[in-house]
Amino acid sequence: MKQGTVDEAAKEILTHQKITFLTGAGVSTPSGVPDYRSLTGIYHGMEQPEYLLSHQAMVNEPDKFYQFVKKIYHPEAKPNIIHLEMAQLAKEKNVWVVSQNIDGLHAKAKSPQLVNFHGSLYQCHCRKCKQTVDWKEYLHSDKHQACGGQIRPNIVLYGEGFQDEVIEQAIIGPHESMLEIKGIPLIEKLMIWENHYQDIHHYKKMDIERYLFVLTQIKHYKLSQWVQWKIMKLPVNFMQMDLLNLLLLYIEEHFINGNSELTKPRLHAEDLEILEIHYQEVNLYYSFSKVFHLEFDINWVYRERSKVSKKLNYLLLRL
Repeated sequence: MKQGTVDEAAKEILTHQKITFLTGAGVSTPSGVPDYRSLTGIYHGMEQPEYLLSHQAMVNEPDKFYQFVKKIYHPEAKPNIIHLEMAQLAKEKNVWVVSQNIDGLHAKAKSPQLVNFHGSLYQCHCRKCKQTVDWKEYLHSDKHQACGGQIRPNIVLYGEGFQDEVIEQAIIGPHESMLEIKGIPLIEKLMIWENHYQDIHHYKKMDIERYLFVLTQIKHYKLSQWVQWKIMKLPVNFMQMDLLNLLLLYIEEHFINGNSELTKPRLHAEDLEILEIHYQEVNLYYSFSKVFHLEFDINWVYRERSKVSKKLNYLLLRL
C-alpha cells in the first residue's frame, strides 16, 4: 500500500461521502480521560482490574465495585479536537461514530449518528425498580433513594453481553455450525450461504468478501476447516497486504514449522498509515496467539498498543 503523509490521509477521507469512525480510549486522553493499560492508565499497577469492572464484582462485592467505578468518571472532561472534528464533518457528510468509549464525549460533541458500543457512564438505572437515575445521584450513592435498590451505570461489564439497541444495529453472518457439513470446502459453503441466506428483521446480512479473500489466500496450506474458520474470523483486515503477509508468516511459523511462539511485529516508520497498520499487526499477534493457544508476551502487547496510540493521537491532533 502506498505510504502517505497525514495531510494526504485527511484529504483521502474527505473524498468520501459515507464515513465510519471507530474510536477507542486513546481518542479521549487529550481531554484528560486516562486510557486503561498505559503507564498512566486506569489499570496500571492493579492485579485484577477486569474483575473490578465485572458483573461478578457488582453483585458479590458492590462496595468495591462502586468505589472503583466512581474513579473512572470525569464529568469535567470536554470534547477535544478529535471529537469536535468528527461532529463537524457529520454536518456535511453521512458520518457514523462507533465508539468503545464510555466517557460520553462523542455525545457532548453532538455526533448525530453515534453507537456507544459499551454504553455510557452518564446513563444509569436502578437494578431493582429499573427506573432511570441521574448519574449525579449515582456519584453521591449507589443506593436508589426511591426503592433502596442498587444503581449501576449503563455500561457493558466484563461477563455481560451488549445492550439490545446495539445488537439491533448489528449484522448477521455465517454460523460455525456449517463446519459440520462434510464433503464441501469451506469457501464453497460460504458462497452458498452468501447466495441463499435471506435477511431477517433488525439485522443486515454480512458482506463476506473478506472471508472469501482470506480463504483463497491460505487454501494451498491444506488447513482443516476448523483452522480456516478461526483464521478468517480473526478481527483483522487481511485485504491490507502487510497484514496478509504477517498472517501467512504466522501460519508458516505455527502450522508448518511447529513454533509455539510467534515473531513480534516491528514498527519500521512513524507516519499515520504505518502506525495504524502496526497497531493491527500487534492485534494480529495477540489474536492469533490467543485463538491457537500459543505462548505470547501480553505485557509487550499492552506497551506496544499504548506507544502506538500515543503516536497516533499526536499525529491526529496535528491534522
